[in-house]
Amino acid sequence: MSRFMTLAQRELAERTDPVDRLQILIKLVLTEFSFQRGAGASVAAMLPPEDRAAFFEHVAPLAALVGDLLEDGMNEGVFVRADTATTGQLIMACLETQRTALLAGDKVHAAVQRTLPFLMRALGVPEERWAGDS
Repeated sequence: MSRFMTLAQRELAERTDPVDRLQILIKLVLTEFSFQRGAGASVAAMLPPEDRAAFFEHVAPLAALVGDLLEDGMNEGVFVRADTATTGQLIMACLETQRTALLAGDKVHAAVQRTLPFLMRALGVPEERWAGDS
């Protein structure tokens, strides 16, 4: 996670537009999922809820970054105002749905095309702000 967060911070550092920043992060997460190997996803699914929460504690820095990006976008009026913690959890869950397909060899671009429009619409971002970027 620390390697990924370093990469994410570097990629986001020069950008100021919240829509652009969130799109980049979504693409980075999906790309990272495509590189992962091992049983992490399947193990997590088999754990009881109390152990699953501990298993996923390592994603807390990513969840915090998503929350910060959401708050910035809401403050600038480009994302609809909503509870950032809940919205961030929903975004993370939506991204997680793509992990299995990516691990099975699906292309990152296809996962981005499925996921990005849905998330941008859910955040109330006008299509002209993100269409063509996926």
